[in-house]
Amino acid sequence: MGRCVCQSALNRWEEPVCKDMVLLYGADIYIHLNKGYRLITAEEARQMLRRFHEDGLVHELDFCMQSGKWIFVICNCEKQICVSTRVYLLTGEFLHAGPEIVCYDPEQCVGAEQWGRCLERCIFDGNILKDRKILVDYGKCMGCGLCVSSCAGGAREMVPRELGGCP
Repeated sequence: MGRCVCQSALNRWEEPVCKDMVLLYGADIYIHLNKGYRLITAEEARQMLRRFHEDGLVHELDFCMQSGKWIFVICNCEKQICVSTRVYLLTGEFLHAGPEIVCYDPEQCVGAEQWGRCLERCIFDGNILKDRKILVDYGKCMGCGLCVSSCAGGAREMVPRELGGCP
């Protein structure tokens, strides 16, 4: 566990500063390079991932040599500083959607006036406000689940992406 590589490279800091989780041999490398990383337990990792989610950070998995195998780093990203996220938002490239997608029932939505946290928490702009109603742009949903955990009306759940949205 250590300082966010993007924040370090750009010298722009936003809390939490320590949010990179380097795995396997990568952890050995970062510790050997004396970059301020430390070993954490599996329970510490679970607690931190929960806290990062509550803070509105998106878990992004980096794979060794973009192989799609051998997770190397779990970054916990936001859209102001994270290089991967910013590249994706500008180009639509580099990030891959997760295995799940949101299923949204607008009838259960309590509305933006009463709650609307889904609008602010989706860093991929997958939720939009149109005619005072919240709509989901399924093409932008990356499957992070931030809108689900912040939905006061219980109008959202995650479903397997191959279903393409609500069954």
